[in-house]
Amino acid sequence: MNQLREGCTIAGLILRRELLALANSWKEVASSAFIYASLISLTAGYFMPAMGMPVALCAPLYAGAFIVNSYSVAYTCAIEVAFDLRSPKLGAYYYGLPVPFWMVMGARVLGMMVRILAIGVPVFILGFIIIGRWEYFSISWVGLVAMLVLTVQYVTLLFLALAHRTPLPVLLGNIWPRLLSPMAALGCAMYPFRVAAEKAWWLSRLMLLNPMVYCCEGMRAAFFGNAGYLNISLCIVVLVCVNTALWLFLRQSIVQAINPVIMRRV
Repeated sequence: MNQLREGCTIAGLILRRELLALANSWKEVASSAFIYASLISLTAGYFMPAMGMPVALCAPLYAGAFIVNSYSVAYTCAIEVAFDLRSPKLGAYYYGLPVPFWMVMGARVLGMMVRILAIGVPVFILGFIIIGRWEYFSISWVGLVAMLVLTVQYVTLLFLALAHRTPLPVLLGNIWPRLLSPMAALGCAMYPFRVAAEKAWWLSRLMLLNPMVYCCEGMRAAFFGNAGYLNISLCIVVLVCVNTALWLFLRQSIVQAINPVIMRRV
């Protein structure tokens, strides 16, 4: 019982440190989020309709930008973790503390999730305000909360696993063109899945292996209803399964990256 109490205290301190780091950089974060939301919302809400895109797709198109923005924020966090694995090895210190391994791991995942949400949610709100088109919204609040949590958790687990598993030169130079960019391009971030199914049926079947498809389509279904998008229940179930697998993969990646001497409590 004492060990669990100490574990909760240490996990809380780790999370508090993440929040403090975010609070100290909120001006830079807010300005970057404002610029990003303004540019993407202007493109989706005004420029692309001027070129012939139906106005009904303005807000759904912008919804996919949240996942792309989450990728960018998570990648920044992954770079920080990757450099820390070399020096000063703060992560190794955390996992060497006399508390359960899973509590430290959970605190670090939660801290990164909070950082992504703190940046991404204002981007969402600001972009939708700029676009307008409120008549197309049909929000499922329960589904929206579930999709936000699962999507941010998926992005966090993916990038933390990459940070611990991938050599730093690969993470800096090759991970975007070889993995992340193809995932984004074939992840329905800038178009609904039904478009891919209509224009390239066989490719759309392969795209269903990409978890980003379920993030984007589930988010759109939560905002605008299931009509025209993958069913939100399917997206939630798939992401729960993917995140469970990523938790196990992240655990194994951390064990390999950190000195095995401290892994006796895993």
